[in-house]
Amino acid sequence: MQVWIYPMIFTTQSDEDGQLETVSSPDWPGLVTAGRTRTAALAQTIDALATRIDAAGEAPAPGDPSHWALAANQQLVNVPVDMQAWHPATLPPDQTAQTTVQVTVPAYLTAQAAAFHIDLSMIMTHALQRFFD
Repeated sequence: MQVWIYPMIFTTQSDEDGQLETVSSPDWPGLVTAGRTRTAALAQTIDALATRIDAAGEAPAPGDPSHWALAANQQLVNVPVDMQAWHPATLPPDQTAQTTVQVTVPAYLTAQAAAFHIDLSMIMTHALQRFFD
């Protein structure tokens, strides 16, 4: 299973409805997506990238963001794109349904995950998949 990691620029903005996270990348011209939260923006970004990769039939190599100039309200985030997990047609029907569970995580780990913009749900999903594989 191939997981691609693409550097993306997350820009925090405010509008009349509150905070908005927009996402773009010089490597993906025309791709701009957003969400009210970082998690929502991440989910939209994964979907947008996977849609483009699926349409192209191949995944381009991730770019080198070392030369990108970021504004004060911008942050570089490495976005994982797992085409097998994204594309429901590649999974058996019983693996496409989702559920919400409550997991207790020590506060210091939750804080570290937030500081690094780590999606705990994604980490838990990958950990369980590896455990059962």
